[in-house]
Amino acid sequence: MVGFRRFQGVKAITTIAYRDGIIVSDSQATYGDSYKVPVIKLYEDKKGIVGISGDLYSGLIFVDWFKDKRKKMPDIDLEDFESLVIYHNGKIETWNKNFRPMEVEADFYAVGTGAGIALGAMSAGASAEEAVIIACQYDLYTGGEIQV
Repeated sequence: MVGFRRFQGVKAITTIAYRDGIIVSDSQATYGDSYKVPVIKLYEDKKGIVGISGDLYSGLIFVDWFKDKRKKMPDIDLEDFESLVIYHNGKIETWNKNFRPMEVEADFYAVGTGAGIALGAMSAGASAEEAVIIACQYDLYTGGEIQV
């Protein structure tokens, strides 16, 4: 966890969208009120793909724990984050700072500050990638390169 400290204060306030077996995120994170940094928000392991939004430091601690759930849950006070987990078997879950999963039963889903925009785009027929591109146009905290 020590290596994640460099991300304290960096917010991956983002858009992560899922549809038709594809998960997509933007790559913009913000530090403070104005500094934008490119980050990776999608992480894959043998179980599936994890996308993180919200507090980047807390989200990375979750990703580390998720990859090896035998580890003890971290005994630190985490900031708000939400992770979208797409398992290789097609199951969809969201996780938050309490490390409690919520199963999602939907044809498409999105998390982050641009989630509403992405959900609207996908309900109108957009792919996950198109939905994140649209969110980049209208959500202040979504931007940078698209990660698929």
